[in-house]
Parts: sequence; structure tokens; C-alpha cells
Amino acid sequence: MKPSQGKVPSWPPSHLWPLSSAGPLARTVEDLSLLLDVISGNDFRDPSKFLFRSNSVDDLESGIKDLKIGFSLSLGNSFPRKEVAEIIKNAVSIFVSGGAYIYQDEPPDFDGSMSIYRTILDSGMALTSSLMT
Repeated sequence: MKPSQGKVPSWPPSHLWPLSSAGPLARTVEDLSLLLDVISGNDFRDPSKFLFRSNSVDDLESGIKDLKIGFSLSLGNSFPRKEVAEIIKNAVSIFVSGGAYIYQDEPPDFDGSMSIYRTILDSGMALTSSLMT
């Protein structure tokens, strides 16, 4: 699971800090939820950390009805292999059958995204270097 940036503190930070986040890995949703609650404590050293007041296990009870999910199979004109696309489409249908609303739209234009990526990566490396000295 890749939680929102800042949900799980990261210290010492990675040089990929602005582009990555730590998250749990588990066999079941329940175990994943429990582990997320354990590792999402506060750490003042992480500049992206913000305090969440949510209990992930309790959130499981509410289900996914009326949850809004953004979805694009061709994000940035990068298409998955056919078999991967089928798996993704099946997952989307499971969310729909659970009552979630799937919002599909054309992805934004990603021309020039490599220079943006380099700026973010270089900024993260500079920040990490300054925090570790």
C-alpha cells in the first residue's frame, strides 16, 4: 500500500523523499490496516509528516460505498500490457460493485514532465543533504 505523503513518517529520509513514501505490506486488508495504524505515528524530524486522527481499522467498517476514485488506464500515454489492463479493469469492476464511484477522465498533458521530475528529485536530494548534516 502506498499511503498519502506524510501519513507514515520517514526518517532518515531518502533522497527520493518528495517522490516516495513508506507504507505497509500485508496479506489481508485487516492486517494492512493494523500495521498502517502502528507505523503512522508522528515524527517531528520528517518535514512532510502531518498528524492523522483516523483509525484505519474503524474505517474498514464503513466500506467503499460512495467512495470517489479517480482512474485512468493510460496515465501519461503509458499503457499497460493487455493482461495487466484486464486485471486493472476487473479491480475497477469490484470497486463499482461495492458502491464506489469511478471517475474516468483524460489524464493531463505530461509533456515536459521529465524536467519537472528532475526539479523535484534535485530538490529532494538537496533537502535530504541539508537535514543529514
